Amino acid sequence: MKVVSNSVALIYLFKIREVALLKRVFECIKIPPTVYREVVEKGMEKGYTDAWRIREEVSELIEVVPLDEEAEDMASKLERSGLERGEAETIALARHLNLPALLDEKKARSAAEANGVAYFGTLSILLLSVKEVVLSAKEARAMVKKLVSAGFWLSPEVLSEFYSRLEDLTP
Repeated sequence: MKVVSNSVALIYLFKIREVALLKRVFECIKIPPTVYREVVEKGMEKGYTDAWRIREEVSELIEVVPLDEEAEDMASKLERSGLERGEAETIALARHLNLPALLDEKKARSAAEANGVAYFGTLSILLLSVKEVVLSAKEARAMVKKLVSAGFWLSPEVLSEFYSRLEDLTP
């Protein structure tokens, strides 16, 4: 599966050293230039080790894709509507490439939906991994705990929904 990713899922899955999971689920993760700058360049400036690991995956798993004029126009409109630039570019690139977007922010998901872009989030990667028997339910639960320990914020409602969906996947 191919996907266009915003920064959040990449940052946190690399923080908890789960690049192997990304490689098992995705054949290619495309990112727009602003996401690359946010995740790699700014992360390296701040000394984040996950930024170095992400940079190592560029060209193997991660592909930086520039926006064409149409996608750039769409990203600018989305940014003017209140989205962060990385989210706006992610949605515009996903629409242009006809791929789903990996987004965790509610506002970005709403914008994706309004623009006909399919999306899913970091927890959906875990559910998909359990469904395709890449991870066990126990491993998915442990990974959620690692994500939260690394600073990934989840509302109680989202966490409850995740565990409910996880239970539906396990025999």
